[in-house]
Amino acid sequence: MEARPVAGYACTSLSGPAAAMNLHTNPSPAQSPFPRMNGSDVGAVGALLAVFVLTRLLWLALHPSSAVYWEENYRWIAAQEILSGALIPIQDYQADHYQGGSLVMILMTTALFSVFGKSVLAMKLSAVAFSCVTLSLVYAVGRSCFDRTAAIIASAAYIAGPPLVAYWGLVTMGSHGESIAFSLAQILILTAMLRGWRTPSAWAVFGLFAGLGLWFCYTTGISIAACGLTWLCLRGVPSLRELATAIAGTAAGMLPWFWYNATHGFVGLGRVYEVFGYGNPIDPWIDQTRSEKLTNLLARDWPDGLVLPFGNLYSPEVFGVLAKWAYVIPVAIGLAYVGARAIAALLTERRDDGIVFVSYTVCFLAVFLGSSFTIVPVEDAVTYRLLVPPAVILSIAAAGAASAGIVAGGALRTCVAIVTVAALLGSATATLTFASHPMFEGRRIRTDMGYVVRGLLLHRKHEPNINGALADARLVQDPYYRHKTLHGVGWGMEFRFESDGNLSAIEEIAQSLPLEERQSFLSGAAGWAHIRLQQISERSENGVLRPGEDRILQNLERLRAYGKEQWKTIPAEVRNRFHNHPDQKAARAAAALKATEKKRVSED
Repeated sequence: MEARPVAGYACTSLSGPAAAMNLHTNPSPAQSPFPRMNGSDVGAVGALLAVFVLTRLLWLALHPSSAVYWEENYRWIAAQEILSGALIPIQDYQADHYQGGSLVMILMTTALFSVFGKSVLAMKLSAVAFSCVTLSLVYAVGRSCFDRTAAIIASAAYIAGPPLVAYWGLVTMGSHGESIAFSLAQILILTAMLRGWRTPSAWAVFGLFAGLGLWFCYTTGISIAACGLTWLCLRGVPSLRELATAIAGTAAGMLPWFWYNATHGFVGLGRVYEVFGYGNPIDPWIDQTRSEKLTNLLARDWPDGLVLPFGNLYSPEVFGVLAKWAYVIPVAIGLAYVGARAIAALLTERRDDGIVFVSYTVCFLAVFLGSSFTIVPVEDAVTYRLLVPPAVILSIAAAGAASAGIVAGGALRTCVAIVTVAALLGSATATLTFASHPMFEGRRIRTDMGYVVRGLLLHRKHEPNINGALADARLVQDPYYRHKTLHGVGWGMEFRFESDGNLSAIEEIAQSLPLEERQSFLSGAAGWAHIRLQQISERSENGVLRPGEDRILQNLERLRAYGKEQWKTIPAEVRNRFHNHPDQKAARAAAALKATEKKRVSED
């Protein structure tokens, strides 16, 4: 039996399991180690990109509120400030110490503002553009590791969803969602190296994308580890020269990281310590055993998070169940397929680079289970953010399995084709239902909220030196927006207080501030305590209190009581000095609309 050529590479005649698995063989020296993209590939990629851009622009035009994440408000005001004249060094607009990707997206938005003017659509175009790069790389990796059919299916899956992936693909963030592009580039370079591109320049380029990926978002470290594990399995230990070249490339890619951290006391390392249990993270992670984390991941977090990131939005509920497993089962089959290919390769002394998907799964699970990171189910997509990269990367393995079934012909071809179309339609329908759901009405990008988020991020960047956050907040020139930034610092203190209950820290800061700044700070700390009390009390009444929230309720009651007491000491003219500000009026109107819509949805 003759194995078909895969992704433009010559295959020798194989028999038995090797042929059935469509194993790659090493190309001859005259052949390119990269997939040969012909006119059909260019046409396919062009058509897929056109569909993607059209569907995302329609989403933004018809249902923009369902594509908003609250931290985007900061990207909005940061890009405008840079365009009109930066108040701080450009590198300090980075949203936090450990993700240079946020600065990349802010600068992309700034460039788009200069071309198209300041608008939410212009900001969103930065996310759409980055997602187009990711889609192109999904196609390239599918083409390289499998064939054109797999590349098209994987790309179609990315366009269809699932909802979690589709949502983060429209959020201007610079985090896990966008980092997928760097992970896919690493995998693409790895496959070329495995097929003969084993030159110093290859190792340098791989290192460069590894370093840029780490600067952009630390989660790309998982794909770097997966590539390393794959190389060890298929080629053994690299030579010292190859390692040195790769390290040099990585160092070059991480130059922006070194530049930022050298001037900030290498605070970027703090997040690594926190993730692996050696710090004091502000994240609401809970203690779980590794077996609990694994069980929850496979049985709850993976299916629910990818399809139902904001809770069950579907009616009837059975559709939500079907949509979940329509995504989970193909990925499981895809992993089984590439695993079987790898075993068949070993049995025939061949080498199959599709093992990279197995390696990625192993590395992801090792990092997830070995870290302090836990997924606490909430009706918000941010808690499932770590699942976005594996969702996209492993869908390529599922596409490879589907392609193999289709090429096999006969009844298997028909069955696989039907299941593939059903899975894509299910994912697309789930995404459409998510995008158009009324629960998101009232969400929008707001300038005043951008400054509130700025204050929150300043708290996180400077903690425990809150005076540093306050000093940066005072750089905001407009009195109202300075008030909102200080309000955000207070919100950050409330967030930390939920976990540690240290009221004296808030009291000390509040008493050290001038009267107007104290009012701004307390409005954030006590105001957000009131909001959080409402949220958690509602869950308590519904009997769905999460682990540790009974203690958080007690802490919040103390903070709210303190806020009420302090509020009485602030003159009314200070408390109400911005009552008639246009943004304040708009915020009250938006809050009223959101409350009305929430009540209507709950009644329905």
